[in-house]
Amino acid sequence: RVRSLEVDNKGIDLLLANIARLRCSNPILPKLQALKWRGKANGFSGAVIFMHDGIKKCSFLDECNQEQSRFFHLCTMISDHTPFITTLNLQWCYPHPELAKHLPDLLNCLPTLQTILIPAFNDKTGILLISRRLPVLKVLSFRTIMVIRGERIGINCIGPTMNDSDGICFPGLEELHLHIVNYSSISDFFWRSYTQLHTLRVWSSFIEKPSSTRDFFTKISSTCPNLCEFRTSFKASDLRPGRFAPMAEDVICLQ
Repeated sequence: RVRSLEVDNKGIDLLLANIARLRCSNPILPKLQALKWRGKANGFSGAVIFMHDGIKKCSFLDECNQEQSRFFHLCTMISDHTPFITTLNLQWCYPHPELAKHLPDLLNCLPTLQTILIPAFNDKTGILLISRRLPVLKVLSFRTIMVIRGERIGINCIGPTMNDSDGICFPGLEELHLHIVNYSSISDFFWRSYTQLHTLRVWSSFIEKPSSTRDFFTKISSTCPNLCEFRTSFKASDLRPGRFAPMAEDVICLQ
């Protein structure tokens, strides 16, 4: 009867190992649809005993800066045991660039994804190349920007993948969240129209000049004709009236 399970993995690894050793091949919780797992020092391996192809939502939260090998193992677990999930939520305490290399292969194995929530890796090239082709993707979120030893960790490159002319580019995307280094780092994302997009949230860690803000707002107005909600946060160098471009007239919520 259990439909949703949330586990904070504190000192239960031995128990999970014993269950895995004694259990039969059938799922322990066959009706489970949502799994949320907080990974500690021993990673996420214990979660596998609850994973099966009936699960629709997977959330894995790292709290100990897991090693790259453990992240790769997690990606393999997800693709092998939960191939039909509609929501994937992966949050890492430090979005190391090496971790992003494993995500394109994982996303390519999950054709039913409707919602993707992943860290704001600096370079999104490979991830966007795959996610833009997912047929039923509706929500895409690159979250959490941080400053470590003076380095801004957030999207600063989307690569050339958004300029392909094959016509497949987020056909059903309705909601987009972006934590970025600055507006210019994602300007190429909006080179084409997103007619289904109704919610856009952008957080910039940069001191944006009026000219860059105006250019970005103008591009949003022209490429997102059905936008209903636009939220943005940035550091402004000049907030005098008339310095920023107006949004499309049909935007219902602007923050």
